Amino acid sequence: MKTFTNTKTIALWLLATISFSLLSVKWMFAPAAWVAPAFLILLMKEYKPWKSLLMGLSVLYVSSLIGSYKVMPFPTIVFVVIALIGALKHLIPFFLFRLLSKRVEGWYATLLFPCLYVAYDYLNGFDGGGTWGSIGYTQVNNDVLMQLVAVTGLWGVTFLITWVSALLVAWYSNGLRFSSIKKPATVFLSIFTVILIGGSLRINTLWQDETTTVRVAGITGQNLELLQSTYEAVFGSRLDVDLAKLTQTSPELQELNKGLVKFIENPGDPIFGASHRQMEAFQDSMLSVAKKEAIAGARVVSFSEGLLFTTKATEAKLIAKARRLANENQFYLLLTMASIIPGEVTMGSKYLENKALFIGPDGQVLNTFFKNKPVPLVEPSIHGDGKVPVIDTEFGRIAISICYDADFPYLMRQAGQQNADIMLLPSGDWKEIAPYHAWMAKVRAIENGFSLLRPVSNATSIASDYYGKVLGSNDFSSVGEHVMVSHLATKGIATVYSKMGDWLAWGCLVGLVAFLGRHGVASQKVMVKTDSQ
Repeated sequence: MKTFTNTKTIALWLLATISFSLLSVKWMFAPAAWVAPAFLILLMKEYKPWKSLLMGLSVLYVSSLIGSYKVMPFPTIVFVVIALIGALKHLIPFFLFRLLSKRVEGWYATLLFPCLYVAYDYLNGFDGGGTWGSIGYTQVNNDVLMQLVAVTGLWGVTFLITWVSALLVAWYSNGLRFSSIKKPATVFLSIFTVILIGGSLRINTLWQDETTTVRVAGITGQNLELLQSTYEAVFGSRLDVDLAKLTQTSPELQELNKGLVKFIENPGDPIFGASHRQMEAFQDSMLSVAKKEAIAGARVVSFSEGLLFTTKATEAKLIAKARRLANENQFYLLLTMASIIPGEVTMGSKYLENKALFIGPDGQVLNTFFKNKPVPLVEPSIHGDGKVPVIDTEFGRIAISICYDADFPYLMRQAGQQNADIMLLPSGDWKEIAPYHAWMAKVRAIENGFSLLRPVSNATSIASDYYGKVLGSNDFSSVGEHVMVSHLATKGIATVYSKMGDWLAWGCLVGLVAFLGRHGVASQKVMVKTDSQ
């Protein structure tokens, strides 16, 4: 048995750990994605199966702690536990490959690991974390390559990345002789070349038709003053914070939330009179910005996620103002609200409605949408019904979702299946995950052939077309009003993925079942033969 003392194992451990760390949303060093899995596979091959499990876990856990520090919005103890759970899940395809790789030979042996990884990535996408951290997102700035997701979904990019690692492992394991991987490498390069040519043609403007566009505006703002107001009402003193240094895990933010908790439990308490006035003043200021954008020509305006705090007792007044505004200025308004449900705040209680009301130029509420996927352990809001609405307008078919929902491809594909032309995706991020989270949403736009408007609180707002090209952006740290204006196509495009869905992921799953069935039977025959002797 190998020990963790020789130069080779130490080097592989360091290379694997550094490579996976560099895939963090903080650095997103895309080239590392193509080699990180290879380093880990080679390291695990140096040990017997169960010890390889521990070595693999140490790499993935340490790199997760490094890469996710201040990214996950959790207290330290919760962070280290969640990072461990994530590392254990991520280890699954590597450990299965360690157990199964000796059972298959020939050039197609290099397909086993990508199939395992894609199957894991796909199934993991239904978990609470969605596709957050998927290795496929590391290539999101490669516009040519990312056109592949319009055909295969994110899984196609994941397959290519892990196939390269499998080829590197086979090459290294066979004495660095290219002849040992000539056939699979040739197949890979042929497919990769076709993908790059196809992607280049797809985004070339010579092949794109002229499109009718609509002016849109994404609006966000800073409602930190509400937290400060409720804190001052409860504790009798104002807590000032440095907004530039504030993060989701900042002690100052946790302290400010103590006042908000009391407000949520009893918003009608007379001590919160100033807080209600501040809340309404902020609502009016944001509606005023929306009016200005409508007058300037925006026909579709969206606020960022949960921008306007209100209570169940006062939300009707806010909605009436928004309806009147949309009607008087003849535009579509996505009114985003964090509506407080009064009651005791306890672990697991749901005391917010994180919702978006789509209001038409006639002042009618065309749809009321509740966020389908509140962030686990963080967001105390009521779940939506699991559906993505698409509304017919004179500016195309407009779909609505909120922030984290877009981390789940199967949810966003509902919009593609309904031929959505524009997706309104109000969001709320924090600076440690910007602009990564916006880039993830871009992938959904390419997959499903719709344009995207994603106004974001506290991070980077973007508008993109259905090729993933960013048409407009706004950094929350910029000075002045946080408004992003862009022009989006009123007609989307059809994609293979929106119609056929996760066919590649299912192909990998079926292939793995066939592989296990064939080699499981073969193993049983060997055992029977051995016993008979």
